[in-house]
Amino acid sequence: MLRTTKFWLFALVCAALVMIIVAAVGFHIQQNLIPSETRLLTSVIQEHFDCLVAGVVLVLGILGFGLDIIYHIYILPIVKITEETALIFSTNPSHKIILKGNSTLAKLAKMINLAGEQFSDLNQNLEKKISDAKTETEREKNILASIMAELPQGVLILNNSGRIILYNRQAKHIFSPPKGKRESFIGLGRSIFNIIDRNHIVHAVNEIEYRLNNNKTDIVSSFLYPIGDQSLFRFETVPILNAAKKMTGIILVFKEITHKINQYEEMKTELKAVNLDKLTDILSKWMSSQWPLVRISVKELLETLQHKAGHKLGIRVNVLKINTITSIKVEIYSFTGLFMHILGNLSSHALTDEFDIQIERLANEIHLDFFWRGSPVSEDQINRWKNEKITINGDFKPFFLSDIMEQHGIGICASSVCASSECASSECASSECASTGQAMNSSSWYRLIMPAKHRYSKRIKTISPVYSESRPEFFDFDLFERNLENTKFLNQDLHQLPYTVFDMETTGLNPNAGDEILSIGAVRIVNDRLLYTDNFECFVDPKRSIPAVSFKIHGIKQEMVKESPDILQVLPHFHEFTKDTILLGHNLAFDMKMLQLKEGASGVVFDNLLIDTLLLSAVVHPLQTRHNMAKIAKRLGVSIMGRHTALGDAITTAEIFLKLIPLLKLQGIHTLGQAIEASKKTYLARLKY
Repeated sequence: MLRTTKFWLFALVCAALVMIIVAAVGFHIQQNLIPSETRLLTSVIQEHFDCLVAGVVLVLGILGFGLDIIYHIYILPIVKITEETALIFSTNPSHKIILKGNSTLAKLAKMINLAGEQFSDLNQNLEKKISDAKTETEREKNILASIMAELPQGVLILNNSGRIILYNRQAKHIFSPPKGKRESFIGLGRSIFNIIDRNHIVHAVNEIEYRLNNNKTDIVSSFLYPIGDQSLFRFETVPILNAAKKMTGIILVFKEITHKINQYEEMKTELKAVNLDKLTDILSKWMSSQWPLVRISVKELLETLQHKAGHKLGIRVNVLKINTITSIKVEIYSFTGLFMHILGNLSSHALTDEFDIQIERLANEIHLDFFWRGSPVSEDQINRWKNEKITINGDFKPFFLSDIMEQHGIGICASSVCASSECASSECASSECASTGQAMNSSSWYRLIMPAKHRYSKRIKTISPVYSESRPEFFDFDLFERNLENTKFLNQDLHQLPYTVFDMETTGLNPNAGDEILSIGAVRIVNDRLLYTDNFECFVDPKRSIPAVSFKIHGIKQEMVKESPDILQVLPHFHEFTKDTILLGHNLAFDMKMLQLKEGASGVVFDNLLIDTLLLSAVVHPLQTRHNMAKIAKRLGVSIMGRHTALGDAITTAEIFLKLIPLLKLQGIHTLGQAIEASKKTYLARLKY
């Protein structure tokens, strides 16, 4: 309830009590009058009733007028002083209290303004000293940042929950999708698992932990992963360790190796053409060192292969048994491609969509067997497949099957023939091998034979682990300590949450009457920092004319949007940008109405939690009657740039919100849930569109 309402409610209650007391006194006097006195009093009242009523009204009017004067001269100024003093000492030290009231309170306001000036000067001096003290550190940080920006490798630093806390320019460029492709945004606070498959990073981290637990000196893990259509990258996974050698995060350093693979193929072909077998073997050893083999649980590997076979190829894979082996070393991406390519070829050959597989270790070999009902694979078919480029559902990968076999040391046996030097013909003809298919109640089988210990086991020199206490912190390393997946947004401190602050320009102010979106602008706040460069800005073709009255406000002309995508194309991209964040805006009811009206056509639903600076302003400044963006910005000392552009207004809204947080905390509002509940109680929360 507003303080003004409370005061007048108090005044009415007091007036009612006075009237009750007067009535009680009058009744008491009347009861003690003799009949003649009663008749006389009644006669006087009847004769002068109009005068008596006028007198009562006059007295009440004078009383009300006096109370109003008291309220505006004494009570309201005190409340205003309290409210604006909090503004001076928490958000905007340059703010001045302009007071209309009695002279004593005016002097108090003057003294507070003087104290505010001294506080502002003290703050400026303190900030200057801090700035001077940080100059050398900032210089070194900028040098480091410049070096990182120009590195040929992409660099990402992640906390333990997979949130990005640093990336360089090359990483931003590498993960920028081609025009027309749906975007997976890279940015501070975003999850790496939106752009890289979780399993690859999990397996790399498991490999690091295995090496740490076994006191290995080289604890950096690597994997290959495709980005875009045809580009393959090698990722070095570097652990960030604390003093206890526990991981607090990881660094991903990555560079494209597609050209190396292509060069290897060309060189190998040329060397074989001139019969230089020794050089070919040296080249194979060098190439093998480029393939990062990672130790992975056999059970996890087979589950992944089962899922991908069903999802990508529509083939059912039944795992029969896993004997005497718990883990295996493979390069996950290429080995998965090999498995899927072989399975697809076998399915096309045997005209079946169901296979049994088993894996077991025999002496120094690991056998991965495929079983099916149908005709066996011929030697010609096996050799032809070996020389094919990997394809999965028509999608070409940058490997030949023979390359993957060579780098993993894989040989092949089949129920009809042995096609590898690693699998001797005597072994293929052995009673164990020849009867395998019959034992599994299948007419045909196909075996991959892998060495238990790889021929080229020497690892290339990699990056050393990073100890988090061994260097000064820069960028946003507070996120090392934060795990958003395990904490409810509603119970988190307002400082700790990731926000997408957005605004839009439209053809008008009536969503239900056909007004359309012309542009969307957004910027992100992460860990109490406004990330100006992590933004979203897009014009939208409204598929209708732009009224002149709207053009006067935002200046968007028809020709500025006619080549732009329509809203159904823009919304999926914007939805991806807002993923895992709180939506923040000014007068958010209007913007959300515009988005909700497009849910049916676009299939895009924005179910993020919402927070509105219009309502928050009413929470912290209930006596203020104006809560538009310009008035709030002036009160809080926020400079407005790019007014009535979507991105400009989004940035202003973000700066306003960061100024409002300390004022909310003064009122005991610390968490998102508390801010939402306080917003609901303001009179502005009743606005509907």
